[in-house]
Amino acid sequence: MGKRVIAGAFVLLLALAACAGTPERRSTGEVIDDVGLAARVRSVLAADPLVSSLRISVEVSRGLVSVTGTVGTAREKERILEDVRAVPGVKGVNDLLAAPSPQP
Repeated sequence: MGKRVIAGAFVLLLALAACAGTPERRSTGEVIDDVGLAARVRSVLAADPLVSSLRISVEVSRGLVSVTGTVGTAREKERILEDVRAVPGVKGVNDLLAAPSPQP
C-alpha cells in the first residue's frame, strides 16, 4: 500500500509540474494571423526608403509586434515604429531597436 501511495503522489507531482511550466499556446488560427501580420510589417518596412529593413527583425505573437535590430539614427527608429503601428492588425509594438545615443 505504501508504494502505491508514493507512486500516486509522484505521478501527481509530475502532472502538476508539467502544468506549471507550460507556456500558453497559440491556436493554429492565431499563428496564421501572426505570420501574415509579420509579412505585412516586413513589406511595409522594405517599401520605406527611409528605413534600412535589412538590419531589422520582426516577430509577432497575438498581434504584438516585436522589432529588433540596429538603426543608424534615432529618426530611423522613430520611422520604423511609426510604420509598424500603421499596419492594420498591429495591437502593440515591443521596441527592442538599438539606436545611437544623441550627441550633445
